[in-house]
Amino acid sequence: MINRKVRKVLSFLVIISIMISCVCYAESGSQTTNMNTKEREHVPISVSYNLNMWDKYWKPGEHFMKTNEEAERRVDGILQQVDTISAGSVIRTNADSFTLEQQYQSYQDMLQNGMIVDEQLFDDMGTYIWLVGFPDEESITSNQAWRLAYQVLLEDAGVSETDLMHHYPQISYEVGNPENPFWRFHFMPYDLDTSIVYDVAVYAHDGSICGYKIAVSVG
Repeated sequence: MINRKVRKVLSFLVIISIMISCVCYAESGSQTTNMNTKEREHVPISVSYNLNMWDKYWKPGEHFMKTNEEAERRVDGILQQVDTISAGSVIRTNADSFTLEQQYQSYQDMLQNGMIVDEQLFDDMGTYIWLVGFPDEESITSNQAWRLAYQVLLEDAGVSETDLMHHYPQISYEVGNPENPFWRFHFMPYDLDTSIVYDVAVYAHDGSICGYKIAVSVG
């Protein structure tokens, strides 16, 4: 069992990892969770030049994963293995317990402490705003998005099934723009001696892929 103090530290480290690693701008948002102008007044703005946030990026509706029986069986097999192998690991325990509500509260705490960079400018998708929130009634479920995230890593990024079986995701819902919110998956190794992490974003309203990135964790 992980005590509350340790879990809080781990949750904080996950958020820092997500902030530093690739996170996608996706013209996304939620009317119920957007900060108002007053809340955002004191947030610093960072500008980055000649930098892509994703290995591959798509605008909403540009890239859909094709589903068929073979693809579904492949993803089912990975999910079953991950569910078995990751049971009891620190990464999974922390990820599963760090709910969307807790993420939002942690975000607000970091915002109040001046730890949030509000806007960043990147070459591949333009302005990116990191803001966590909650899915609306138009969104696909996190499980549906998880399956699509596996597909894009397998088919587009060329990640092996074995590697995916040994990574578990921290799942968040990003709402930086009110038109196209997205599910974000930060896949972390839970039982391998590796620092490789995978990031995937799936547009929540139509299920198209926003982007993916393979990176080295700073943690």
